[in-house]
Amino acid sequence: MIANFSMRTRLAKFQGFNKTAARGCLAALLLSATTQAHAAGTLFDTLVDNSFTLDYTQDGGALPTLTNADAPVSFNVDRLVDLTVTNMGAVDVASGAQNQTMLFAVQNTGNRDEQYELSFEAGTGGDFDPVFTGASSYVDDGDGIFEPNGDDVSLGDYRVGGTTDALAPDAKLWVAAQYDIPEGQEAGTASDVIMVAQTYEAPVASQNGTTLKSGDSGVGIDGRYADGSGTDLEDMGDGAHSAQGTFNMTGPAITAATDVVVFDEDNANCSDFNGRGNGGLFIPGACIEYNYTFTHNGTGSDAQNVDFSTTLAPQLKFTSVITTGFSSVSLTQPANGTDCNVQTCAVQFADASLAVSGEGTVRIRAIIQ
Repeated sequence: MIANFSMRTRLAKFQGFNKTAARGCLAALLLSATTQAHAAGTLFDTLVDNSFTLDYTQDGGALPTLTNADAPVSFNVDRLVDLTVTNMGAVDVASGAQNQTMLFAVQNTGNRDEQYELSFEAGTGGDFDPVFTGASSYVDDGDGIFEPNGDDVSLGDYRVGGTTDALAPDAKLWVAAQYDIPEGQEAGTASDVIMVAQTYEAPVASQNGTTLKSGDSGVGIDGRYADGSGTDLEDMGDGAHSAQGTFNMTGPAITAATDVVVFDEDNANCSDFNGRGNGGLFIPGACIEYNYTFTHNGTGSDAQNVDFSTTLAPQLKFTSVITTGFSSVSLTQPANGTDCNVQTCAVQFADASLAVSGEGTVRIRAIIQ
C-alpha cells in the first residue's frame, strides 16, 4: 500500500549560486498514511513503501528530478501476537445437572490470522469438581452477541489437543465449554474453571517486548508477543491468555433445628398435639416431645424426594407423631404405647417435598420409662 506526497521548498543560493535565480524544491519523505481499522494496527505482511522526489533549478535552468520511485525504501510489517480470553459470566447450576455451558470468548487482538490450542483446567477455588465433557465453537458475526442458533458461524465440536480454525485480526471466537455437575452438592457452594488459549505456531518463546525470530517453529516470521496474563496458568508475553469462570450451586438447601422438651411430667394428654405442655423435669413417666424443624433456604425449585427417619431410644415408649409443612407425607410409625426396648421405634417417611422458603416440622411424643 503506497501513498505519495511532495512538498516544494525554495532553496537560497549559497557558495556562488545566484540568490534570486537559484531556487529549489525539496520533496518530503513518503510514509504510508493509510488508516487501519484494526485494534493491533497495520496488518501483518503489509508492504509499506517510502519514496521521494527532489526538484531544483540552477542559474534559471531546471535540472532532472531526483527520485527513488523505481526503487522505493520498503518494509513489510512484522507479526504482532496478541489475544484476550474473556469469561462471559458465572453460571447457576443444580446438583447433578448435565451439559452445563460455560461461555468464553477468544479475541485475536494481533495483526495476523491466528489459530489457537485450547485447554480447560480446574480453577483456583472450588467446593466441587465440574467434569469437562467437550466444547463447541462459533465465529461471532461482528455484533459481539453470542448467537449459536443465529448469525454466528458454527465451527462444530472442538477437539482437545487440536487447533481452532484461523481467526482474523479483531475477530471473536465463542467457545461453549460443557460440564457435568456432580451430585450431592449443597446450594451456596461454587467451583471455578479456566480456559486457556495458546497461540499456535507462535514465534520462539521470549519475554514480552522482545523481537522474536522464528527459529525452529517453522513459521518463518519475525514477531513480538504483546499478550497480557489472565490467570496463573500463563504469563505475560508467552502467546497465551486465559480467563476463569464460576459455577454457582443453586437449588434446595435445607437446614435443621432440633430440641426436646417435657410436655407434661405426669403424662397428661401426651397424644394431644392441640394441647400445650406444662414443661417440667425429665423423670420416669414424663411425656416428652422431640421437635425437628427443617427450613428450605435454597433457591429455584422445591426440594423433592425428602426422606426422614429417626429411631427412639430404648428408654422410651412411643406415643404419637405429627408433621407439618411437608407435601405428600406418608408416615411409617410404631403403634401407640410401643416399648422401644422391646421393639424398634422407627418413625420415617419418604418421597415428600418441601417448598422454597418453606418450613417442615416433625413432632414426636414419647414417655420416659
